[in-house]
Amino acid sequence: MVQLKTVRLLYDPPDQCQPVGS
Repeated sequence: MVQLKTVRLLYDPPDQCQPVGS
């Protein structure tokens, strides 16, 4: 779900360089 990815990015800023795919 794209919404989950967006929410995750908004809630959890890119502090760690983790590949968005989990």
